[in-house]
This record gives sequence, structure tokens and C-alpha cells, in this order.
Amino acid sequence: MDDNWTYVIEAKFKMENNFSRSKIIMGISKNIKDNFGDFLNIDEMLKKKRLRINIMNNPGKKVGQINLFTELNQVEAAVLAATLETVERIESKKIEIDILKIKDLKVELREIVVNRAKEILSSSFMDSSPTKSELRKMVLQSN
Repeated sequence: MDDNWTYVIEAKFKMENNFSRSKIIMGISKNIKDNFGDFLNIDEMLKKKRLRINIMNNPGKKVGQINLFTELNQVEAAVLAATLETVERIESKKIEIDILKIKDLKVELREIVVNRAKEILSSSFMDSSPTKSELRKMVLQSN
């Protein structure tokens, strides 16, 4: 996980045509720039490979998932997500994009750290530290 990423926008898409991953990325980028200019700095996101597309081929249609990693603030991330949904065509072919969720990566990282700390605490400290009564029994047994 890149330290600068704050949110990941997760979306799904359906298309009429079988375009390559790079054509889909460029089509999304072009639509966003045409409609909103450089306000969302989509070119910078593309340079840093923050727009990821997973494609599942179905007969006659292409479906997949979009993950867009961003360091924008909460409001800007929401605007970017809404902007993604405005993309309706790539090279005259219809595309439907629906936002699934926006994940806060810092919250997710905290949850991972807390859960792992709980595991470490329960397995490392609890098993190895005898209680007072167990310690007393161990000392008495050694006599």
C-alpha cells in the first residue's frame, strides 16, 4: 500500500465491446478530462498507475472492476467517484460504470493492525505468562 493513498474507489463496469485494458483506461481518462478538465488530475493518477482495471470476459460483453487509488480528500474522492459514473461511452461503445464503495485505506490499515495486535497478544503473552496461582504451583512442584 502506498503511504500517500488515502482512498480507493471501487467500481464495476459493463461494456458492449471487447476493448483492451489500456483502451478502457484511456477512454475513462479522456471522458473525465473532457468533462471536468484537469481539476481531478487524472493524468497524474495514470502516471502513478493508480487506476487499475480487472476484466472478466463474457460472450459479447466485457465486465470488470475498477480500482482507483487516490490521495484526494474525502469530498474530492466523492466527486471523482461520481465523475467515473458519468462515463457513458468509450470510442462510441456504451459503458456502464457503477460505484461499489469508497474505502478509507487508513481505517482499513488500523483495523489490520488492531486485529494482528490482538492475535499477537493472545498467542504470545497469554500462553507464556503463568497466573500467580500457576506460578505458585510450579515453584512448589520443584521442591
